[in-house]
Amino acid sequence: MHRLPDLAETPWAGGGRIAGAHAAVGVDVTGRRLLYRDSANAIASFDLVALRERTVAPAGAMVALGADGVLLAVSPSGAVIESQSWGTRSWSASPGRGVHAAFAAPGARLITVRRRGADTLAVVSREAGVSLVAAVPDAVDRSASRDGDAVAFATDSGVAVLEDREPQHPWFVRLAGRPLAVAFSPSGHRLYVALRERSEVALIDRFGRRERPALALPAPASALRVDPWGRVLLARSSGGGDSAITWVVGLARERVIGRIATRWASDLPTVSEEGTLLS
Repeated sequence: MHRLPDLAETPWAGGGRIAGAHAAVGVDVTGRRLLYRDSANAIASFDLVALRERTVAPAGAMVALGADGVLLAVSPSGAVIESQSWGTRSWSASPGRGVHAAFAAPGARLITVRRRGADTLAVVSREAGVSLVAAVPDAVDRSASRDGDAVAFATDSGVAVLEDREPQHPWFVRLAGRPLAVAFSPSGHRLYVALRERSEVALIDRFGRRERPALALPAPASALRVDPWGRVLLARSSGGGDSAITWVVGLARERVIGRIATRWASDLPTVSEEGTLLS
């Protein structure tokens, strides 16, 4: 562990493992449940109060954890499962088969991207069913805003953004480099874009719909992750594997403030509410 802003190393005071855990999904908003993939690739939860483990979605399901702490999963057959600390239920609506990306949004909404010839975005909610279906571009990476009101697609020449207020009129910002990864700021007002063979992160003003001055990096990045409180941007080096470096970019100063050697997983590295960087 490291503590912001100087990345001072902090001893780990906890311990313990969950039998059969394969990859982390996250922790619900109340901090009561650990959510993860088990050894069979099913989605499981461990209740930290009741000390009970249970399966909440089948093997192979796409899964996302919303800002309100609700876990939404879509099975290979297209069935949608909602899981909260009080229990699990299935939705009557379905986005269909072929889903290869899923984002949970507050208010029991699921945003999915599925492939049937060309990529299609579908928005499904518990109450209203399928409320939107729209064609979207092929992309190397996709990201949804925290509120689920926009989805960004990193294409080979720039970033296309589809907003729920104008779903039939996505807008596009062309970039000088070739996008590789894209991430929204927690407030949704900025987009960060890692570029192939360029030692910088492109910065897009979502509401101005224009590019702003880039954030410099020591070398090209292959993946991005934003601190949920908007303090730092984590950028993974292109090296990959055990040799990968994560640069910590201070968003207030808009410059690299440190670096750590760490693996990149579904849950780590990340930053806690208290400002501790977990890796």
